[in-house]
Amino acid sequence: MLLKKNYTPHSTYLETLNNIFDDMFIFSKQNQIIKKSPYYNIIENDEIYIIEIQLAGIDKKNIKTEINKNILKISAERKKDDEVKYNYSEIYYGMYETSFTLPESIDTEKIKASSNNGILTITIPKLENSKSQIREIEIL
Repeated sequence: MLLKKNYTPHSTYLETLNNIFDDMFIFSKQNQIIKKSPYYNIIENDEIYIIEIQLAGIDKKNIKTEINKNILKISAERKKDDEVKYNYSEIYYGMYETSFTLPESIDTEKIKASSNNGILTITIPKLENSKSQIREIEIL
């Protein structure tokens, strides 16, 4: 099972709420948002995990993915064009960051990432011996 880094099954209700809020927004000392967690999907089947991260409008050269031990970290930045004078803007400009704790049953050497239509797709293959094998057990 692929888990979001800050959430554990043993967290108290208050810890879980704090982690969710902290993951959505990280505040500076001036109470300005400096990082935001992007929206994502996690898909799993017998062969792979797929993480789809919504990063619309962010050039792939401004997206960084890295894995350290079993932590997958994704960061990105949407930059504002300083030469454009906006009358009104609701689009968030700044840093996005999120991380995932990966299970030991994955093949880190074969992780792949691609970006298409504003969606970053990370494909994480499972190790051969960890793929679920279903077999019927005869009852004697």
